[in-house]
Amino acid sequence: MHDHPFQEHTPTPAQGWASSASGGPSDPVQDYRALARELQADDLETSAHQLDTQIAWIMANYGGYSPAAIAQAMREASVHLAHHGGDAQVYVARIIAKAMQEDPYEDTVLGWGG
Repeated sequence: MHDHPFQEHTPTPAQGWASSASGGPSDPVQDYRALARELQADDLETSAHQLDTQIAWIMANYGGYSPAAIAQAMREASVHLAHHGGDAQVYVARIIAKAMQEDPYEDTVLGWGG
């Protein structure tokens, strides 16, 4: 894990996000959409594919969602699937597997290449 001096002072979207319910996850689709809005507002140049990966990672690591709940939310709320269609089952499985194996923020500071 890389430590960046800026991360102590300015949280990434993952650090500042909490699920919609105070006691834990409640509605994965609602949380997915809220994260998509927040991340898009922070970085308009993130691709829809990268956005899905970031959201899946945040939901798994900070929201406590299971892969099944994330998959359900992604099928209903993915910006990529809304714009590009395709085989949703294969796309969702690939994104979730990627998000579970790597941190999309590992080599970045606030979404910028580091």
